[in-house]
Amino acid sequence: MLEPVATGVAALRMTDTQLDELGRILEDMRSAADDAEKLIQFDTAFHHTVIASTGNETLTSLLDGLSGRTVRARVWRGSIEGHAAHTTLDEHRAIYLALRSRDQLLAQASALMHVNTSEAWLRTVLAATAADA
Repeated sequence: MLEPVATGVAALRMTDTQLDELGRILEDMRSAADDAEKLIQFDTAFHHTVIASTGNETLTSLLDGLSGRTVRARVWRGSIEGHAAHTTLDEHRAIYLALRSRDQLLAQASALMHVNTSEAWLRTVLAATAADA
């Protein structure tokens, strides 16, 4: 709920310099696609850059805290799911392009799809773990 709306706001507030930095982070993510640990580091930087561009320090801090709690799970997903890195890269590229075009609704929708992909995977894993227990 928070990140997609914040991403929509970022589409209206990001400076060209911030967008250029986001593009560099996306390229770093591509380069790190075979290293789940590095990919997640750049993934985290990507999201932080987007949210920080809203200018809302409280929201940035809150989302950084929530993101930090899921890092290990995201690294694990990248390690066990072969296509996860490509899916992640495609979703981040869609967010980046929406931000670059300053399309608030598309940026929000792209972020929502990205968050949903991660949440759906985590719910599936948790359900399977609970069933095994």
